[in-house]
Amino acid sequence: IFAKVRRPGACLRLGVVDALVVASNVTDVVFRGFVLEGARRAAVELASCRDVELVGLTVRHISGWGVRIAGGRHCRVAGCDLYGLGRGGVWAEGGTLDTLTPAGHVVDNCHIRDYAWRVWNYNPGVALVGVGNRATHNLIHHAPHQACFFYGAEHRFAWNIVHDVCKFTNDAGAIYSYNTHDAWSHRGNVIEYNVFHRIAPPRPEYCQLNAIYLDAFTSGTIVRGNITSE
Repeated sequence: IFAKVRRPGACLRLGVVDALVVASNVTDVVFRGFVLEGARRAAVELASCRDVELVGLTVRHISGWGVRIAGGRHCRVAGCDLYGLGRGGVWAEGGTLDTLTPAGHVVDNCHIRDYAWRVWNYNPGVALVGVGNRATHNLIHHAPHQACFFYGAEHRFAWNIVHDVCKFTNDAGAIYSYNTHDAWSHRGNVIEYNVFHRIAPPRPEYCQLNAIYLDAFTSGTIVRGNITSE
């Protein structure tokens, strides 16, 4: 997995594989308790999988994403520790917008921190894309840009704690969505009972930082019961 170069007082490790766990059209499998590190593209890639769970994993030192879920339904990332990521934490995509069929992917009780160190912008701790996915009970912190990005309908971002994000950007939000003029059907998303703190401008001229930022034509979103503080 690693190419290791030793010099006096230094150790360089280079990831030489694209991904460590790759699954396509897999059902009813649990990956539990692994330490995954040293990949270039992502630690875990799930494509069109159903009822696959990633539980208690440590995902670290990845040049790309921690976990990428594309398609399928009812995949779950729970109790995982993700840090030292070149891009985002968990990308959870699934569901059908035309019929509002939910995927039901879940990111729950994860600790996601120190990510997006290689690609600073638009690589959030959690991305919810499609229909009917959710991020709950997570601790997300220390990143140059977003904690969560959502695109689609009927997603839920609830009971999370977010701090020290958007550290190197302006015109940004800890949780963010941007919908174009033809996306009026992207409705029914819920942002509730989260705590946001230390979302402060890193420089005085950076004045457009928000805990929750619904940009452009984003509409039909329910925002309730959140706490924001400096």
